[in-house]
Amino acid sequence: IIWSEWKLNDVFVLPTTDDNRRHIKFKDPIPNMAMKNHAIKVSEVPNEGSCKIMCLMEPNCVSINVGPVAGGNQKCELNNATEENAPFLLVNNLSYTYLAIENPCNSGPCLNNGICQAGFTYKGF
Repeated sequence: IIWSEWKLNDVFVLPTTDDNRRHIKFKDPIPNMAMKNHAIKVSEVPNEGSCKIMCLMEPNCVSINVGPVAGGNQKCELNNATEENAPFLLVNNLSYTYLAIENPCNSGPCLNNGICQAGFTYKGF
């Protein structure tokens, strides 16, 4: 599998040859905070940028927590919630940084019990 990633001002796009490409933009980071109880994947990565790319590749990822681990790497937690839809789950966590994407799904645009995934189609979901 060959893929590439383009980055411009924290906008990440995973180019594909079909209409399934995902386009997400991260909001400003919130230092010393982390989303709890919504991690869908946890990995060790070399840096924050690698965690953002992992979020791009996971269709249900709408925010990340990034924090240090031994050896200089970062712990990357992909979350399926943001502070907008679960503000009480954003907690103090020293040395971690919380980053959410701009998420059009927060307004509940999907009807008939549809599952909204941010970053797809011209509508953003």
